[in-house]
Amino acid sequence: MKIKKLVLPIVVGLLISATAAAENSFRSGAKAINLTVKSTADAILLSDAFDTRLKGKFFTSSNMAIMFGVGLNINGGDANGTDISLMGGARSYKSRGDYATFFGGLISYTDVEAANTTELAILGEFGGEYFLGRQFSVEGSLRAGYVSTDVGPFNYTNLGTFGGQVSLNYYF
Repeated sequence: MKIKKLVLPIVVGLLISATAAAENSFRSGAKAINLTVKSTADAILLSDAFDTRLKGKFFTSSNMAIMFGVGLNINGGDANGTDISLMGGARSYKSRGDYATFFGGLISYTDVEAANTTELAILGEFGGEYFLGRQFSVEGSLRAGYVSTDVGPFNYTNLGTFGGQVSLNYYF
């Protein structure tokens, strides 16, 4: 819990230390680590609620990125079991200035063993990324698509919009 309280001040400090001239890091071979700040789909998508997932992206060209994410929780006590979350996708950037627009798609699979719940999501997204400096950006996206959730013997299938999220990126 103490680590979560430290994340925001550390991120704010890093953003303040960014250069005033906002250049982006879009180039072939660029890598980024992504931290979700807020997702409006927490109650709908297990994969967005899985807050221990490490996410990132790798640029195959200056306007195309491959996204990935993985999460693992090993629980004890009453919540005994292992939780796994995997995510992969691709994103195409339509502009590459200080404010870059994008669209893409992703597939996410989450298994929460203690709750006997699995989820498969196939989503399209669009949004924008604003660079505060060469290595730091804030992005927002909206998502729509297909989500299938199995809870014990019950299956729920949804097709539609699934909110959005705000994330911070660190490029290296």
